[in-house]
Amino acid sequence: GHNGLVAAATLAKSGRKVLLLEAGKEVGGAARTEEFAPGFRVSSVAHLLNRLHPDVVKTLELERHGLKIERGDLVPSIALSKDGPLVLHGAYGETLTGASPSEQSAWRDLRAQLLRYAGVLKPFLSRRPPDLAGMSLAEMTGLGQTALALKKLGKEDMRDFLRVLLMNVYDLLDEQLSDDRLKGLLAFDATLGSHLGPRSPTSLLGLYYR
Repeated sequence: GHNGLVAAATLAKSGRKVLLLEAGKEVGGAARTEEFAPGFRVSSVAHLLNRLHPDVVKTLELERHGLKIERGDLVPSIALSKDGPLVLHGAYGETLTGASPSEQSAWRDLRAQLLRYAGVLKPFLSRRPPDLAGMSLAEMTGLGQTALALKKLGKEDMRDFLRVLLMNVYDLLDEQLSDDRLKGLLAFDATLGSHLGPRSPTSLLGLYYR
């Protein structure tokens, strides 16, 4: 899969001898472009291009090898129902169509809140978990920077961040949104690629990195 390929390529660039094993007929996993119905071909990771970490792009020199992501390459999230389709366009659901004006406003507020909170958590994506038995100076500095970022949210946002951090995605969406199509769509995105359900503890974290 794409994660295994990234790990193998990174190890190889560091001078290691790497043996990469693939159980399927082709490498790539979700990154493969496959025909899921006659005449319809898609790559599963196209839905998640916004999650491609800049460090991966830089380390593997992907742009030098031809990577170029256009806005139109980001596959929208679509919910179909008898009430009509509801669509989230762009990275992190920048635009919502098919919902009522009040629901669009509620989503803008929730999206802005999640982006603020994601800013606090984002550095952990590229850090190793700290050794709590004996943290290094760099690890302590990193945690200190996180604490400072949390304090900069302000008292109200900081309290709410700590409240929702361990919530499940179902409870938060049910608290702030009313359109079941949008709630279902966001719950799907939050748990995509995990072994969690919408009511699983901490499933909300998936929305921070949507």
